[in-house]
Amino acid sequence: MRQYSLSSNIEQNAMGCEHYVVTANTRDVALRITQDFRDSFHAFLLIGTYGTGKSTFLLQLERDLCGEGGELLVGAAEKWAGVSGCKCLNIVGQYSAFSTVLFQKIQDVLRKDGSSLSRTGYESSIIGEDEVPSVDKTLTLLDLYYEKVTAQGEMLFIAIDEFGKMLEHAAKHEVESELYFVQQLAEWVNVPERKVMLLLSMHQSMEAYGLGTGDLNRFEWQKVQGRFRTIEFKEPVEQLLLLAGQSLSEDFPLDSENKTEQNRRIEEIYAVATESKLVNELFSLETARALFPLDACAAVVLASAVQRYGQNSRSIFALLHERGAGSLWERKGLEGKCFNLNDVYEYLIVHFHLAIRQSHVDSPVWQALNMATERVESIDWSTREMLQSALKVVRSIALLQIFGQAGLVLPRVLLERYLLQAMDVADAGKVIDELERLRIIRFAIYRQRYVLFEGTDFNIEAEVAKAETIIPVSDAIAEELRQYVGDVVVSVREHYYRTGTPRCFLQTVVSEPRDLEPEGEIDGYVQLLFSTDRDVEEIVRRIDEKAKHANIFVICREMGEIVRRLRRIKAYDYVLKEQLQDKNDRVAERELRLSLVYEQTQLQQYLEHLLLSGTQSVVWRWGGVDQAVISYRDELRLLSKVCDKIYSQTPILCNELINRHKLSGNISAARIKFLQAMVEHEHEADWGWESDKFPPEKTIYYAMLKNTGLHKAGGFSDRPETEDLLSLWCASDNFLHSTRNEARSVSELQKILSAAPYKVKQGVLDFWIPAFLYMRRHDFSLFGREETYLPEVNLECFELMKKYPADFSIKAYAESGVKIDLFNQYRRFLQIEETEKIGKDKFIETIKPFFSFYHRLNEYAKNTKKFDRIGTVAFREVLAKAKDPEQAFLEDMPRALGFDPEALGNEEFVSRYSERIAQAVHDLRHCYVDLIARIEAQLVQTLHWQHNDYTSYIKVLRDELREIKPQLLPPSLKRFVNHALAEFDNRNDWIQSIAFSLLNKPLSQLHDNEEQQLIEQLVHSFAQCEELRVVSRAMDFECAADKTAEIKSVEKRIMKNLSGDDAIDRAVLFQLLKHYIS
Repeated sequence: MRQYSLSSNIEQNAMGCEHYVVTANTRDVALRITQDFRDSFHAFLLIGTYGTGKSTFLLQLERDLCGEGGELLVGAAEKWAGVSGCKCLNIVGQYSAFSTVLFQKIQDVLRKDGSSLSRTGYESSIIGEDEVPSVDKTLTLLDLYYEKVTAQGEMLFIAIDEFGKMLEHAAKHEVESELYFVQQLAEWVNVPERKVMLLLSMHQSMEAYGLGTGDLNRFEWQKVQGRFRTIEFKEPVEQLLLLAGQSLSEDFPLDSENKTEQNRRIEEIYAVATESKLVNELFSLETARALFPLDACAAVVLASAVQRYGQNSRSIFALLHERGAGSLWERKGLEGKCFNLNDVYEYLIVHFHLAIRQSHVDSPVWQALNMATERVESIDWSTREMLQSALKVVRSIALLQIFGQAGLVLPRVLLERYLLQAMDVADAGKVIDELERLRIIRFAIYRQRYVLFEGTDFNIEAEVAKAETIIPVSDAIAEELRQYVGDVVVSVREHYYRTGTPRCFLQTVVSEPRDLEPEGEIDGYVQLLFSTDRDVEEIVRRIDEKAKHANIFVICREMGEIVRRLRRIKAYDYVLKEQLQDKNDRVAERELRLSLVYEQTQLQQYLEHLLLSGTQSVVWRWGGVDQAVISYRDELRLLSKVCDKIYSQTPILCNELINRHKLSGNISAARIKFLQAMVEHEHEADWGWESDKFPPEKTIYYAMLKNTGLHKAGGFSDRPETEDLLSLWCASDNFLHSTRNEARSVSELQKILSAAPYKVKQGVLDFWIPAFLYMRRHDFSLFGREETYLPEVNLECFELMKKYPADFSIKAYAESGVKIDLFNQYRRFLQIEETEKIGKDKFIETIKPFFSFYHRLNEYAKNTKKFDRIGTVAFREVLAKAKDPEQAFLEDMPRALGFDPEALGNEEFVSRYSERIAQAVHDLRHCYVDLIARIEAQLVQTLHWQHNDYTSYIKVLRDELREIKPQLLPPSLKRFVNHALAEFDNRNDWIQSIAFSLLNKPLSQLHDNEEQQLIEQLVHSFAQCEELRVVSRAMDFECAADKTAEIKSVEKRIMKNLSGDDAIDRAVLFQLLKHYIS
């Protein structure tokens, strides 16, 4: 018999390493340690549960590094670490300060080499036993010790087992200082140049030890743990059992006389373990034989239990070597007797009773087992053997319930086989029946295994069976199924690998077939048809033949089993909601809910199996023919085939950063940088990015533009040089050409590219559409909200366009024909070089002077209609109302000037078009001057001025106005006279001045209907001034004193001859006065 140690102590011995067995787990852990060490990570946390062999692993790793244990794990350090050897510092954790323990350990090691103390300076670092070393003191001593090790060309290996004990001490006493020391130590070890490896083993993460120290300290624990490489040390149960079997096979060889019977039992129990899914493929029949008399089921449960509860009795190996009552060695003389689940139960109760009684996740089942045991023992069984058999049944069920995996199944037949083979329970069936009748155990359909039953008065099985007979299933089976069978998204792989575009099909239950158009992230539909309609296949055939979109139809012909499962689901639901009267019966409610979920899951699994069964019960149809689909791989191939046909023009863009439906936050930010670089660095290589760095926006630029040849040598190309984006380019270019006659919104382009045969992902369009429009910005006009013309394509436009694509529209310029000729007539009028193609730069260069001319016109020129040529008004209106410059200049304006596209002789019109433009411009430019000339002419003619030249009549007029006595002028007329007397060098300013005095607004704001009224006011004002001038002269006349009587006599005669009409009399008197005074 081999020697056995309960636990390896890395400070005292390396017992057991001579027979160390390398497992897949230990090999992977060792490989990761060496790889990370080469990458300059030197500090490691080894985390694993009790009894998994961490301590032994540390010892074997040490033997490897020192070249004493062969090359089982990593081999000698001198072969891969660039050193001549390895010096090891082993510490077993204790409930003390870590810094103190490490200091004392190094100090003890140095004292053993006392001859070198004075020579190396260690002596000053050594302290007394009662002193507490500081963090700096400990690190200084470690530095000195490391120098001694490296002086010999060796590496330093520091292994600390059971490090959790030190962390427990730190959490309760010296959190800040100890965490700081652990952090400092890790940083000291991780210096790349140092040949040091630090390996700490514990049972849980470092953060878990700090849960009770408060939120602030918990973050500190997380930070410190981040200084280490965390490695999980997890030996599968099957691996531990394999090692245990190697030990047992020597101590418990099969009995030669009963070998056949023992082998039969082993095989039967092994079959139960595999069929119940208690063990996986790692657990072989040979392992089961090696473990005998420990049966396969008991071995798995026992190994799991000691891992979960064991700490002092650390592993299954403790049981293998124990002697006395209840031990495995009791079976030594009992040939054929297995150490079974009942024995495991008794062993756990004895050795782990404290752990079992504590509160943990298994507590409810242990409590249920205690209750079931009491109920079993309280029953009056016919024989004691029946009582013992019943106890074995409930204990076996409970242990499998606790330690079995979630997928464990335990139908009646397997339970009976195990009880018979492992425990010699011959009447297992009878015992199980009685336990079920007493509701101590029950078969949980939702788990497909027996479980302990807490008990309820509600007869679940009977009520469900009764409900199944009365619950109807609607003819609308699809609607019923949709409640329980959710939609499934299936990703198409092959098409994605070829094009870089991810494709997703929605597999959904439908009530009737339709040719659905995919939208958004969905690229197609797998329509599952569950119908009792006999004509459903013919309906599908007709729709499929005319289908234009990616739709696959799956018809289920056999509905019987589906109806049965639906009825059972509805029965559970009905019983739960209607029949369970006692709502406080938590046991019944829980069982009904779990059973309902189980039945729904079973229905889903049945449908998944049915759809891919390849039988005549299911028909897959697409493209006018039935498709052979008997596996998930066949389905994926069909989906790829559909995508290849429906989305045949999908561009090839293998960049997962943007080839997706929705961009991530980082790539959305990269999009802005991408567009900014495009606008600001268009003529630079790689748009100005640094050559040795590849931010995401640069990667996208390479994938979309540079690698396709769309941008090279500091400029954009006319078309891509590769086939990858050619279909996308052609579709966008065709859309641009289609806007020559009528503007189309950007959202239309987006819709075209988002649909078959392209179905480009929105993430790509977010980059492609602004990039394409910027590349072709000289070939179209851009319009914003309310058809506002936007002369420039810039970043602001792109951002608004992304949010509101329907608000932006584009219209391509004409490339040939009459429009080019008309365009050149404008350029001829402006005396600039003619062109063969309309581009944005040339177009803006051409139309800008006309708009500038219009905006410089005053209000009168913008509104008057007093032109000799009718076309002038229409010409002006086109400039005033233009929203689409191209339409305005190449369609509306020629029509305004007399162009008729349907009439003959248009060539002559086009050739003389510049002359018509010149006439209209001339009319607009001179209309205001013509207004002033008309006003002057009316004044000269009406007022009978002797001169019609401004410099001549203004002098006479000013002299006459100065003769008027100011006191005679009313306020309104006084203002007029002041404006008339103002000094101006030209007629235009003078006319504008006197008009302003009467209009109270500039003459340039005069409306056509106000012109005659203004002239009349001017004439009347000048006439009033003439009257007042005469009166003013009369006031200056003086008569001789001796003529007074004669004057009075003449005055009487005149008054006697007046008509009595004031207006007539006043006019007569004024004329007489004027005649005699002049």
